[in-house]
Amino acid sequence: KVGRWPVIREGTDVTLVSMGAAMRVALEGADLLTQQGISVQLLNASWLKPVDEEFIVELISKTKGVVTIEDHNVKGGIGTLVCEILSKHHPERMLLDQKRYFDFFF
Repeated sequence: KVGRWPVIREGTDVTLVSMGAAMRVALEGADLLTQQGISVQLLNASWLKPVDEEFIVELISKTKGVVTIEDHNVKGGIGTLVCEILSKHHPERMLLDQKRYFDFFF
């Protein structure tokens, strides 16, 4: 359904959100976390607009935290969208720690 991010893996501890080429890294991360006994929910953010916010909130609420994995511009990406959605629907869950790697232009 348009606006709903497909669930690649079900999990209860942490939600990983990724898309495109970065999904490979997210899958590897999910495998490593699973090996350590951490239950990972993996979402494919196949589109950023339109997005079914209530559906995303429902998915994210199933876990204790969210990590976005992106391979493009940090500003205006998946992390920004997730923060916007959480701040609107669950501001009490907004503990933000951004790690930016390779956010530069050639």
